[in-house]
Amino acid sequence: MKIDLSRLDAHAADYLGLHRTVEHQAGDMLSELLETVVGPWLASAPLAVWTCRAEVRGEWVDIAEFPWSRDRALGFRLLAADEPVEGLLAEGATVFSIACVPSFG
Repeated sequence: MKIDLSRLDAHAADYLGLHRTVEHQAGDMLSELLETVVGPWLASAPLAVWTCRAEVRGEWVDIAEFPWSRDRALGFRLLAADEPVEGLLAEGATVFSIACVPSFG
């Protein structure tokens, strides 16, 4: 299945790496997707707390928070139920969309 990732960075001129589409196993759990796809993708992002939202069954909801530190090794906090990703898609959807936004402070 296709995973569509996007992020809003701190600086308006930052445009490289802000969008990525990848193929991923549909049967994987949400936590596996976050660990193997989203986490490594955010590793090159500015230091911030990243909140990731996804289109789950047709509605945008918070799914995870990545509290980065300088060593980038803190992992993430799951904010939604850990389910197979394919079960989170709206009926007829073929792409799982995730958008990540930073908070600084």
